[in-house]
Amino acid sequence: PSDPAPVDMIETMVELRPRELWPRRKLTERDARKQARAVLGALAAEEMIEPPADGAAETALVDEAAAEALVRFDGLMREYAYLRNCEFEESLAQKLVQGLTESLIARLDRQGAFERPPTDGEFAQVAQSLMAHADHHLAVSPELDDVTLLARHAGRQLAALGLVKEGVELFEDRPPLWRKVVELAGGALGETPPTFFTRLADDVLGRYRAAWREHARELNAALFTRGTETYTRLAIEELLARATVRDVRLTEYLAQVRRFRSRRVPQHRAHHAHGAGNGLMNMAPPPDVAPQPQLKALQERLASAMRWRALLRPCESADLSDPGGELDRALQMPGWANVWTRPIQNRVDMLFTGVNTDIGVRVLGRRLDDVVRASEEIAAVLKQVAGSEYVMAEAVRGKGYVEIHVDREKAERLGVSVGEVNDVIETALGGRLATTTVEGRERHGVRVRYAARWREDEETIRGLPVPRRRRAPSAEGQKRGEAGSPVLGTIPLAEVAEVRIVEGPASIKSENGMLRNYVRLNVRGRGALDFIDEARRAIADKVRLPAGVYVEWTGQFEHDVRTIRTLTLVLPLATAMILLILYWTYRELADALLMLLAAPGALVGGVLFQWLLGYDFSVTVLVGYIACFGMAISTGMIMLVYLREAIAKAGGLERISLAELRQAVLDGAVHRLRPKLLTEGTTILGLAPMLWASGVGAEVIRPMAAPVLGGILIADEVIDLLLPVMFYWVRRRRWLRLHGPTAQLSGQADGAPCGVLEPAVADTFSTTR
Repeated sequence: PSDPAPVDMIETMVELRPRELWPRRKLTERDARKQARAVLGALAAEEMIEPPADGAAETALVDEAAAEALVRFDGLMREYAYLRNCEFEESLAQKLVQGLTESLIARLDRQGAFERPPTDGEFAQVAQSLMAHADHHLAVSPELDDVTLLARHAGRQLAALGLVKEGVELFEDRPPLWRKVVELAGGALGETPPTFFTRLADDVLGRYRAAWREHARELNAALFTRGTETYTRLAIEELLARATVRDVRLTEYLAQVRRFRSRRVPQHRAHHAHGAGNGLMNMAPPPDVAPQPQLKALQERLASAMRWRALLRPCESADLSDPGGELDRALQMPGWANVWTRPIQNRVDMLFTGVNTDIGVRVLGRRLDDVVRASEEIAAVLKQVAGSEYVMAEAVRGKGYVEIHVDREKAERLGVSVGEVNDVIETALGGRLATTTVEGRERHGVRVRYAARWREDEETIRGLPVPRRRRAPSAEGQKRGEAGSPVLGTIPLAEVAEVRIVEGPASIKSENGMLRNYVRLNVRGRGALDFIDEARRAIADKVRLPAGVYVEWTGQFEHDVRTIRTLTLVLPLATAMILLILYWTYRELADALLMLLAAPGALVGGVLFQWLLGYDFSVTVLVGYIACFGMAISTGMIMLVYLREAIAKAGGLERISLAELRQAVLDGAVHRLRPKLLTEGTTILGLAPMLWASGVGAEVIRPMAAPVLGGILIADEVIDLLLPVMFYWVRRRRWLRLHGPTAQLSGQADGAPCGVLEPAVADTFSTTR
């Protein structure tokens, strides 16, 4: 449009396929640096380059070359995978149509809808007819509507071939009896009953996913072989470009490569480019200039060695949508910042904090110029604080406004009324309400406005005719409605007013009665709270806020602050409630405290599994720890039940000796083996699949399940080894209070094995001898 509305945010919906259907592999930064270091050593050993002066120079050279080569590597791998995917989708559409035809004919044949089975030629004819009506969208994402349209078209083709019986409803769903019973039960539980077309669509979707999995498996294998060779070549090029090259031929080779890369992509391939943000999307693939034999041999040798040690891991959604990820590098707009989030999360963040970035600085004031200037100064300071990324102050200016100033002296001298000038401007540009039409209960205003040719730009506005009189009415007369003398004619608006285009705000936002602007940014590599503390001090030292302007800090970090405050209360409260419930159950404080010994073991196991799986601390992880504590203590209760039962069967503390007490504790611990294995087995079977969950909510389930699973496994070992020992010493102390110190000798002699004498027993023997 010629006059677009102010826009401060563009929402782009990106739908990702399931992770198992991604034919992509990424090289880890660790392997990239290791390979770059190996390339540097090989180049120096072959005397192709001057070796770095010292270790620090070597490390800097390797890191810089590896970072640039890794970005180019991601772009080339994405381009290669994208082109292979395009080729696969072209063939996939034909496979899906053939599969759809097979499923449709098989279902109709089972329902007895055919006079005779279709021949191979008739099958091919129907499939060919469907291919003419199949859309490319079928290969990208088969939907129920697409399958329904194709199935109905195939039904008409089958009827035209005379294969369908008279009076048969082709698409009537007639499943077997057992399936009807299952579907009736599902309908009672609220499930939508399937139809003929939904069953057909499910079959097509199954074929679609199976084909993509097979394609992804084959392409990933090709990417691994191609990736090691590609990265090695890129590392060689980047190191040669940064090091001192000894061979003149290598210098000429690098010059040819740079010249080829500076050429633009041909127009017919532009739509295939999915390169990274370093310009690969506008650059042709690496050139096939005359390769140097020594470089070719070096590349093959290093790539072969890399295949045995490198790891090309599958891509995650975070690799695409995290700040600085592939979507950020591929989609850049000058003056705009990307925020990749989920739709619901974005709505919640915008409603809750007003920003959808990690941190937002809300600048409030009474004058727009002061607010804009303060926002820009704050943004400049925040860019210098360590950890800040994508710092951007919202653009307020940049909208063109038509400004008209009437020269009252000229207007009075020429007999032009200021009020009539305003009336002309209002009618010409905005329109004036002439009348209102009544249509039933509706009322519609009728506005009168000049034709578009009178308001195209400032020049045409300057030529608007303004009425001129011999004597313009005075201000008092205009208030009373006096028209003044008769109109003598018209003059252009430019003779009595100055018309110009001035720059103004694209949008004006307010909050709590004050003008508002945001400075948005993300934080990487450090905690948000630490960053805010440093940023507050930096702004206080370097930014002088105008009078009436103040700042507020908001953003997603507020969720962390509230969560930490809540968990600081919830964690001790949950522990206290567990202790209280244990005390009410056993009526013994010592046994309740013994049960809490499982909590430290669960904590150690949870931290170990969390570290092994690479999950950071988050709200979901902390919730998993709370669940882990409860489950670990519940397994400890099973041990305590068996130990108490073993002592009771032995006769109680009043009727047993220390040796019998020890044996009873051992028997109770051993008898707990079967329920322990059952508990651990059901826990592992229930939680382990969550670690490989995919789909909606998987990013929450996986971090939550990791500490629970690790805590249960480690806490069980703590319970098996430590809890019986602690239980024995608690019961031993009670036994001593019941029988007295002198009973230790007799208790030891009643049944303790020879050579096993406890320290307390030995001390008593020496004093009474």
